[in-house]
Amino acid sequence: MIEIMIIMDMEQVCDITIALLRHQGVRATRMEDVRVFLDLSKDMFYRTFPDKETLLLKCMQNEIRKEEEIIERLCLRLESPLMFIIKLYSHSVRYFYSFHVSFFRELKKYPKCYAELSRLIAIWRMKYNEILGLCIRKGLCKPDCDTFLFSTFLCIRITEIKEGIIIKKELEQSISDFVIRTMLCGCCTYEGRKMLMG
Repeated sequence: MIEIMIIMDMEQVCDITIALLRHQGVRATRMEDVRVFLDLSKDMFYRTFPDKETLLLKCMQNEIRKEEEIIERLCLRLESPLMFIIKLYSHSVRYFYSFHVSFFRELKKYPKCYAELSRLIAIWRMKYNEILGLCIRKGLCKPDCDTFLFSTFLCIRITEIKEGIIIKKELEQSISDFVIRTMLCGCCTYEGRKMLMG
């Protein structure tokens, strides 16, 4: 009976923990605060999460699952694969900026959890690569477009945020939009540029 209750509450545990991490960072998010906020018994909570890394890892894995769902919904919703690249890039920058400035630095103390961030970036990179390949097949990007290099370049800024290189959010968004559109224009065909600017 207890195990069933833990499974039912896991989504809520992860959502509350991530909300706290976004607001106050890793160090300030104490396990006891999460437990009390969720009104879970000590026995149940600490049996499921014996240490902070176990809790953080479960939350990071849950976040990545949600991000994969967001990527698929976004892909299905947009008609233009070029617009998908722009939207996904903007989303990924906003997503990383949604966390407290200390979050990424403090998460380095938990190597398994920090590795999950790298996995998320790799998921975004693979999706960029896949969509750029689709753009080439549809005649929106030039056949010699190096999709791997392009998708890697798109993830550089995200990796910098993960490493703690932070720029003002407002400035970041305007720079990001300009850079991504300029980069895409450079590898687009005439049809692709029309779609991008239209």
